[in-house]
Amino acid sequence: MTYTADTSSNADVIDFRDLTERVEEIEAEFAEREISVENGAKEQTDDDGNIIEDMVTCGTCGRTWNDALVTDRTPAPSGRCPYEYEHEEIAELKTLTALLDNLKGYGGDHKWRGNWYPGIMVRDSFFEDYARDFAEEIGAVNDDAGWPATCIDWEAAAKELQQDYSTVEYESITYWYR
Repeated sequence: MTYTADTSSNADVIDFRDLTERVEEIEAEFAEREISVENGAKEQTDDDGNIIEDMVTCGTCGRTWNDALVTDRTPAPSGRCPYEYEHEEIAELKTLTALLDNLKGYGGDHKWRGNWYPGIMVRDSFFEDYARDFAEEIGAVNDDAGWPATCIDWEAAAKELQQDYSTVEYESITYWYR
């Protein structure tokens, strides 16, 4: 079975390694762009020399930053979020993190950050095709065989295979994992 490395809820099969790699990729991008002294932001001080802190949280993305730190993005004009161009990635990170938190400890094919995760998730609407591919992969049927492969009730075979799987909702789509 060969599937793409798509981590969106449009994918038929999602490999947990791809999910965790995507989370790490987004986190690394955010770490580089984080508004902090470590990333080159300049602190402002009041007349007494005390460092000013003006913590602000975006109502859209939920990110918090010190608006008193001076960078090319903050203080943001008109009170805009300095992360506004990253809101889509922030939402994606939240979705993926929630999914991974939901599945933490289930399965055992992939270990990430000290927890075990299932190997793959299979979209409900694709599970019958997955069952057919899986049967071919384990040698239960030949992929080029006519009979008896053409006589198999793949819907029933998929339902029987699903008995070994559990479900999870990912962006309102049902996925099966083992």
